[in-house]
Amino acid sequence: MEKGNDGSGAPPTGSFLRNDPSYSTRAIRAGFEPEAFSSLPIVPPITLATAFKQQSADQRGKFFYGRLDNPSRSSVQDAVAALEDAKHGVAFGSGTAAFAGVLQLLQAGDHIIACEDLYAGNWTYLHSLGRRQGIDVEFVDTRDVNQIAKSLKKSTRMVFLETPTNPTLKVMDLQEISALIQQHNLKIDENTEETQPQNSEKELVGCISSLSICGTNSNDSPQTLSNKETHNILTGISSDGSPRTVLESQSENILTRTNSDGGKSRADLEETKQILTETYSDGAQPTSLLSKSILDKYPQKIPADFPHTALNKENRRISNNSPCTDLGDKTERIPDGLPTTALSEETKGIQEGFPRTALDKKTKRVLIVVDNTFLSPYFQRPLNFGVDLVMHSCSKYLNGSSDVIMGMVCTNCDVLSEKLKFVQCSAGAIPSPFDCYMLHRSLRTLPLRMERHMATGLVVARYLEGHPCVRKVNHPGLPSHPQHQLSLEQTYGHSGMVSFYLKEDDLEKTKKFIQSFKLILLSSSLGGVESLAEIPLLMTRVSIPPEMNAKVGVTAGLVRLSVGLEDAPDIITDLEQALEAAFLS
Repeated sequence: MEKGNDGSGAPPTGSFLRNDPSYSTRAIRAGFEPEAFSSLPIVPPITLATAFKQQSADQRGKFFYGRLDNPSRSSVQDAVAALEDAKHGVAFGSGTAAFAGVLQLLQAGDHIIACEDLYAGNWTYLHSLGRRQGIDVEFVDTRDVNQIAKSLKKSTRMVFLETPTNPTLKVMDLQEISALIQQHNLKIDENTEETQPQNSEKELVGCISSLSICGTNSNDSPQTLSNKETHNILTGISSDGSPRTVLESQSENILTRTNSDGGKSRADLEETKQILTETYSDGAQPTSLLSKSILDKYPQKIPADFPHTALNKENRRISNNSPCTDLGDKTERIPDGLPTTALSEETKGIQEGFPRTALDKKTKRVLIVVDNTFLSPYFQRPLNFGVDLVMHSCSKYLNGSSDVIMGMVCTNCDVLSEKLKFVQCSAGAIPSPFDCYMLHRSLRTLPLRMERHMATGLVVARYLEGHPCVRKVNHPGLPSHPQHQLSLEQTYGHSGMVSFYLKEDDLEKTKKFIQSFKLILLSSSLGGVESLAEIPLLMTRVSIPPEMNAKVGVTAGLVRLSVGLEDAPDIITDLEQALEAAFLS
């Protein structure tokens, strides 16, 4: 990546990466073309319709129902994706909803490594709801790649990062972390190819509880057994060809068979395999009654017209050539001819190319997720460093006017995109068309706003660093920042975010300082045109345990400042009089 801010291409000392010279054009035109509407509007219109007329009952149009998709949402998703150098954007009703959607890619027992200096809302979600979902959460100092490497284990499925972090603005080395995880994933792929798991009777039994059992009609055609019969396990074939069943043992997790004397004994593995299949008189291969995992272990042909309880023959089949370069070819896919799991009529449209799960038992690869809220895609585009997913609270810099609640996740992986869209639609965690319109409007001025945020923020940070009442300033654009050089090599600049420690860790003096502002507003948000300040210990991080706050540097003297678009001298004047009121009066 080129550095510098002149036309020479030379990297002057202390310069950030050179940004795309056409980025402003991209921000204005991405995600919308006037020709998409008959009236040829020059700005994206708001589409408030909850449903859309269809040309025929069996052929769905581009838009069907407002929860599934909407022209306003589709446009802004495409726009944010373009700004992140991504193929896909998936919008959610809030940044927290986006974070929750990302966690839906995991399952109980999965391990996630998260940076310890994390936005309090995400920390609380992981610590409470995430663990309630059965997710194993580990918080580490992700500035140290060695700590990440030591924390990786067989069940690790995700590394979640903020860079810079909220509120102490620590910077993570995305390229180094990505290289570590890619090497880890390569080893997993090699081990997965070389190691074939041994089948056990318990594995087979464990799959039965959620499946239908199939029997035969008198004409030898297959039929689905009743709900009552599906609670039984097929244990053998009588001499007359009729199935015999016994209830699954509730005291032991093993399959049993009935002996000739009426007693029960444990079925061996070959018998277990036999009793889980049915051979048809027409010569068809035995049909497994188990899930895809058993089909992999015992490959068997499934007739195209094979019925299955809880499956809808009208549901679209899944293609085996769905790309997912970021996850490799380990993703399990449903075999041709087997209907997908039943979904509502409304969600049928998103099943095209949709794998059963993007992170299945055989897909043990680790995803890297980055919350890019503090910088916006104008100053940092993590996907270019090998990151899998980028998340935003669009309520902050992307919108920039403090009047929209919305979240977004961007990716270059088709499979992850489809998984997230499924969560978006199924959970109903969608933004309103009006919020989508508002965000899209704001994206057009993102480069101008971010340049002004950076310029004013750096002036304010330098002023604070030289003030005798300020002990330390956190701003990656300052040479004093521990990851200053890394920030120059990884980003195109910095936003208006700055945090600083007053000379004393005295909570009463900190409160007096922050309550003395006349221009700067006391508020817990950030990224708007107005300057906002807060005491993290009392506001955004009040729910975090004191020992965790102390560990990451959140003390009584820490103040977080979101520098807005006011004139720099006015902001500095306000800071000056507030510092005097707290420490010099």
